[in-house]
Amino acid sequence: MGFKERECYNRGINYHLRSALLKKLSLLLIISLFSTQLFALEWKYEKEITLKKDQFFSVWVNSQHDKKLLKFRWTLFKNSNLVLLKVFDDFNTHHILSEYYSHNSIKFDVGIRSEKYRQKPYILIKFERFNVKKNEASFKLLLNDKTEQINIEIVK
Repeated sequence: MGFKERECYNRGINYHLRSALLKKLSLLLIISLFSTQLFALEWKYEKEITLKKDQFFSVWVNSQHDKKLLKFRWTLFKNSNLVLLKVFDDFNTHHILSEYYSHNSIKFDVGIRSEKYRQKPYILIKFERFNVKKNEASFKLLLNDKTEQINIEIVK
């Protein structure tokens, strides 16, 4: 095999390798796009909340077996950190939330695990932003419940 024949042969192999690699990459891209849609969180309940200092927000968390009260308020905002006081099922907790992504939310279970789903239903309280001029904090109250066993009712 001469030099020109070897060069044409190598180009053919490179072309076939490149096309096979592109097919595999496009297949991987399609799978990753569908998997993000499959595993995306779907919130059963979403509520935007704006609270002034020491103003309570209360909701009833209703399940098939019981009814629990969730109340929360914020008391202090300093250096981009917010102190949140939460009462759920007569259990008091306080949390320090930040405007930064990794420390901006709290998550707690509100139901029992079902046989079909591995994850318990949970509520996420997410600190969105603080308005310094109005002295108000904005939150999102989110419920993830694939088992359809929890309902939320706002207390007036």
